[in-house]
Amino acid sequence: MDIKAFQSVLERALSAKMRVAKSRDDAVQRRVDAWYDLKIGHKSWPLAIEQKSSPGPAPAQIKAHQRALQSAFPDVIPILAVPRLSRRERKVLRTAGVNFVDLSGNIAIRSEDLVAAIEGADVSWKDTHRKSRRNPFSKKASMVARTLLEHPSRPWGVREISDEGSISVGYTSEVLQTLVKDGYVAEAAEGFRLSDPVSLLKDWSAAYRWEDNEIHSYVAAFGKHELTVGTFHALRSAGARCLLTLLSAVDREFSFVEHDQVHIYVDKFSNAAKNSIRSRLHAEPVARGGNLHIMRPYYGDAVWYGSVGVNEIGSVSDIQLFLDLIHYPVRGAEAAELLLRKRIAPRLGLNRDQVRSLREGVGL
Repeated sequence: MDIKAFQSVLERALSAKMRVAKSRDDAVQRRVDAWYDLKIGHKSWPLAIEQKSSPGPAPAQIKAHQRALQSAFPDVIPILAVPRLSRRERKVLRTAGVNFVDLSGNIAIRSEDLVAAIEGADVSWKDTHRKSRRNPFSKKASMVARTLLEHPSRPWGVREISDEGSISVGYTSEVLQTLVKDGYVAEAAEGFRLSDPVSLLKDWSAAYRWEDNEIHSYVAAFGKHELTVGTFHALRSAGARCLLTLLSAVDREFSFVEHDQVHIYVDKFSNAAKNSIRSRLHAEPVARGGNLHIMRPYYGDAVWYGSVGVNEIGSVSDIQLFLDLIHYPVRGAEAAELLLRKRIAPRLGLNRDQVRSLREGVGL
């Protein structure tokens, strides 16, 4: 993600002017991504911006880093820049006293002589780019990235990806050009090949949250295994396709953590499916909590790409599972890290430094 996008958001929200400033001593060690001078009227402030794809699970560490930076440079205002912050994440960061900005225009800055608390002005990520640009993390466009990540070692032609993802050749070409411009993909004579999967997954994890799915929650008096099998039978009897995700999918591969939660994607959730769940499982819908969660996927049919064991009790692909787990609050980060080490890193051929970079970039 281009740091200039955050500059644009700050300038518009604060009615300010910003210019790039020279780096301070020891900046590299302190992980400052950009130094700016912010000017409002006749007053100016030096800013130190640290860019992340997500805030991660430990805001206290971010605050400690910001304090260390201010200790070394007392005049500097440190700011965490994240593409997207949920309401809960913003609340947690404010409670911890962390200065932040996201691309929706949510800003929290508190210093001795500069205070800003602004709720988003709906300045979306795509608004900071040219209109002709395709967002590679949108619903339909994501099929291009999924195809490349599922087959990382082979070159692809435009028409091959178009056929694989059931999307038009022209649209596929536009998405690929965006991926090339952003440095995720390299174009050569033999075709398009994944070149920077680490940055691709970092930025994708910032653009998507598991809560983006349409979620229907229930309470059912069954153990996890019985509930999973019974729900699959109930949904399939109503003509729905099903896939496990989140901790339920992790259970298929790893002995990870005790839990009672079942999350299942369905392609459609008709009244017949709802009635089947209630009658067969005696499940009661709840607004919050529950132990059974039926999700209509934000990404639609793309969620089924690369899935495993579809004709039995199947689960989503490792890539979709990783994206779902990163921001899941109940041991999701730990499960995502395990999946990264055991499955994703070997498949993508990531070395130790790349794994570390991806972990830090998504807050694991």
